[in-house]
Amino acid sequence: MRLKYRGISYEYNPQIAEVSEEKVGGKYRGINWRLHHCKQTLLLHQPIHVNLTYRGIALS
Repeated sequence: MRLKYRGISYEYNPQIAEVSEEKVGGKYRGINWRLHHCKQTLLLHQPIHVNLTYRGIALS
């Protein structure tokens, strides 16, 4: 999916998670609910380390 924020375009491809519905659940304010668990572990994006400086001082 192509997105744009403040004039900068970038690609965003979200991961789709497969979930299983548990038998555990109940009713809250008249609405039925159930617990869901992921069938697989999703890989999260690793933070990108950037060396930033401000007025000659390195920021961590």
